[in-house]
Amino acid sequence: MVDEQLRIATESGKQILGRITGNESSDTILIFSHGFGVKSDSRGMFNLLVERYQERFLTVRFHYVVVDDITQDIFAISYSEQVEKLLHVVSKVQKKYGKKKIILISHSQGCGVSCKYIVEQNAKLAKHIMLAPPPTKNVAERTREKFGKRKGAVLNESGMSIYPRTDGSQTVIPPNFWAEAEAMKPLELYKKASEMVPTVVVWGAQDTTIQQENFTEIKQLKLKRLVELPNGHEFMEDKMQGVMKVLDEELT
Repeated sequence: MVDEQLRIATESGKQILGRITGNESSDTILIFSHGFGVKSDSRGMFNLLVERYQERFLTVRFHYVVVDDITQDIFAISYSEQVEKLLHVVSKVQKKYGKKKIILISHSQGCGVSCKYIVEQNAKLAKHIMLAPPPTKNVAERTREKFGKRKGAVLNESGMSIYPRTDGSQTVIPPNFWAEAEAMKPLELYKKASEMVPTVVVWGAQDTTIQQENFTEIKQLKLKRLVELPNGHEFMEDKMQGVMKVLDEELT
């Protein structure tokens, strides 16, 4: 069993911090792609999945964001920089542990990052499992709407936007995020990526973060499988038991 820190840098100098745990003898690596403004554990979701599957698979969690060790403030980066991080993580683990099968497990906006990676890199993956992929047509507008309502929020798209977090820390968003978010077209990426890699979507019927009427757009994709669960956006109402049941079936 492996349990070690992942600490590498991209060619552009972006630091990548994460954790590699699990069965290095497995022929499959599970790589987790977290959502916007959260850490590698995806608010605990990915930790539960790693605990369940690390005996069978090698697992990789890592930050797209930069986390201040003292304040716990989170610094977001652009979508292209997130894709760059994912590319380097895949390259690093395959170089060290061999050309194993890769299964991406993505949540929320992490689904868009993973699909962008698949499309741009023509990635040869065994499977992509998307948890609550947002079909938002305008990612930038959705981000403004979600965070701009918070007390103390500062929106400055030509500088640093700052949004208070519920734990007292803050999320900081750089100007280059907004331009890429404006151009981001998640549904187009989902469509292209799902035609390249077998794709499973898990949707929460009680998801209030994503409008339920957009579920019809997800249904129109050519997916390997689509599962609807009676959960919210983070699937934690049953401590991920519903998601785990789906994954147990998909990871056989």
